[in-house]
Amino acid sequence: MTGSERSSAEEQAISIDTLDGTQRTGLWRLAYVLLGLVALALGFLFFRVTVDASFITWRYGKTLVEHGDWNWNSDGAPVEAYSSPLYAVLSIIPAALGISAELFFKILAVGIAAGYLATVCRSRLPKGQKFVLLAVALASPIFFLQLFMGLETVCFALLTGWLFAIVYRRGGLGRAGFVVAGAVALCRPEGVVLAAVAIGWSLLIDRSRSNRFGALVVLTGWALYWAARWSYFGSFLPNAFAKETGGNEPLLIRVIQVLPVAGPILLPVLIGLVLGFTAYSRATGVSLWSRTASLQDAVPLVLAVTSAALMFGLYRESDVLADVGHRLYWQLLFPVVLLVLSRPIRLTAGSSAPETGRRRWTALIAIAVATAAVLLWAPSQLSAGTAMGSAIVVIAIVAAAWRRITGAVVFAAIGLATVVGFGDATELTSMLAYRYRLAAAHQAVADAVHQARVSDGSLAVADAGVLPYRADRRAIDVGGLGTSAPIDGAFLADRNLQLAILPSSSDDAGSAWAAGAARPVLAYVADPSHDFWSAPAAEFAPNYYLNYWIGPHWRKSGLAKQLNIAFQKSRELNDRPDTELVADNLWNFSFLGR
Repeated sequence: MTGSERSSAEEQAISIDTLDGTQRTGLWRLAYVLLGLVALALGFLFFRVTVDASFITWRYGKTLVEHGDWNWNSDGAPVEAYSSPLYAVLSIIPAALGISAELFFKILAVGIAAGYLATVCRSRLPKGQKFVLLAVALASPIFFLQLFMGLETVCFALLTGWLFAIVYRRGGLGRAGFVVAGAVALCRPEGVVLAAVAIGWSLLIDRSRSNRFGALVVLTGWALYWAARWSYFGSFLPNAFAKETGGNEPLLIRVIQVLPVAGPILLPVLIGLVLGFTAYSRATGVSLWSRTASLQDAVPLVLAVTSAALMFGLYRESDVLADVGHRLYWQLLFPVVLLVLSRPIRLTAGSSAPETGRRRWTALIAIAVATAAVLLWAPSQLSAGTAMGSAIVVIAIVAAAWRRITGAVVFAAIGLATVVGFGDATELTSMLAYRYRLAAAHQAVADAVHQARVSDGSLAVADAGVLPYRADRRAIDVGGLGTSAPIDGAFLADRNLQLAILPSSSDDAGSAWAAGAARPVLAYVADPSHDFWSAPAAEFAPNYYLNYWIGPHWRKSGLAKQLNIAFQKSRELNDRPDTELVADNLWNFSFLGR
C-alpha cells in the first residue's frame, strides 16, 4: 500500500469513527429526550396525588404555629401520630409562612427529584449506567406516585440508598455520610436500624478514629432524641409506628408469626454467608473480616438482607391501610437498585470500569434476595410488572453464570426496578382520582364544620387526615393514631363529643362500618339520652360514604344543613368512575390553594 493509499484509508477510518460517534451521541440525546418526556408526563399526572394520611403529619406544624403546642390536638396529652419526625418538623415552615402545606410539600418533592437528577448527572459513572440510574426512577409510575403523595417515602428511600452507596464506594462514611445517617434515622423510626447497620458495616471496613467518632456522635445523638421524645410523649414507640406495625403484640409472638415466611428468604442466605466465610478462611488462612475490599463488595447484600428482615419482621403483620403502591417494601427495596448501580459497572467487553467477579455476584445475590422478598410478600397478588421484572432478574443471573455476560448486574437491577416500580393499573388510576374525591367529600365536610359557628365540643373521625386538619376543631381519631387513650363512653363524654363522622358502604342514616373504636362511638351516639341524630354527610366513591351523627349543641348552628348540601354536591361529583373523574379534572389543581 502506497503512502497516499494508507493516508486515504486512515482518513476514511477516522470519518467512520466520527460518524459512529455522532450517531451514538444522537441516540443518547434521543434517549434522554424520550426519558424526559416520560418523566414530565408522569410528573404531570401524579402531581395531583395527595393521600389523606399526609395531613396527619402536617397538623403538627399547624397546631404549633397557631396554638403553641406540639401535638395533634391543641389540648390534651401529647400524642405522636406521625411516623416521620423530619416531615413533621418541615410542616412548621408552611404553617409559619401562611401557605398551603400541600403545595409546600409538592415543591419539596420536585426539589427532591431535582436533587436526585443532579446527583446522578454529577456522578463519575459510565454514561449508560447514569442513564439507567435516571430511568429506574423517572420512568417509574410508582416513583412519581410515592414522590407526590405527601409522605416521606421517596425521601427515605433515596437517603437510604445514598447512605449505603457511600459505604459501598468509600468504606468510611465521612462527615457527609454521618449527616445522611442521621437523616435516615430521623426520617422514619425503622431508619435507625438501617443507619446502625450502615454505620456498623462501615466500622468493619474503616476502623479509623474519625469513623468511630462519627458513629458515636450519630448514635448518641439519636439516643438522646429518642429519650427526649419518649419523655415528652410517654411512649417508647411512636403511636403511628406502634399501630401500623402491630406493636401491641409481644415481640416474640410477632417473630414466631413471620418466621414461616421470612425463613425461606433469610435462612439460606445467612447459612450461605457463614459457610462461605468459613470456607474462605480455611482455604486462605485469612479471616474474611480482615479483607476490607470483600466487606465493601458485600454492602448490597447487607442492605438486601436487612431490608427483607424489616419487611417480614415489622411490616408483614402491619395494620397499615395506606400501603399505596406497596410503599412499605418499595422504600426498602428501591435503595437496593440504586446501590448496585452506584459503583462503575463494566457494560461492554472493552470497558475500563473495574469490576471483580466477587463484586458482581454479591450484587446479583442481593438483587435475587430483594426480588424473592417481593414474590413472597403477597404471592397471590403479583402484577404483570412483578412477573416481567422477576423474569429479567432470572435471565440476568443465568446469563452471568453461563455466559459471563458483561453488564449482567445492570440488567438484573433493571429487573428489580421493574418488580417494584410498576403497580396495578386500576390502583394507579384510582389514585389519580383520589384527591378530587377527597376534596368533594372529606374536605367539603371539614370546611362546613370549620365555617359553622359551633360551641365547644369534639368531632370523632375514622379518616383522620384532611377532615380534622381543615375543620380545626378538637378531634378524636377512631383509628387510634391521633388518639392514644382508650375510647369509651366516659372518654367521649369528657371530650364533649358533638359530631361523629364514620365511613359506611351505604348512605342509610345510622349505618357505619363498626370495627374497633367505632363500636363505642356508635353506642354513644345511639344512646337516646345523648340526643344525636344521623344523616349522610358525603359520598367519597361508590359504596364509600361518610355518615354523620350530630349532637344537640352543634345542631343549633345550622351545620346539619351545610352537611346535607355537601352530601348532594359530593354525590354529583364522586358518583362516577375514576377514569371519567380524572378526565374531567385533568388540568384542575385548585386543591393546592390554602
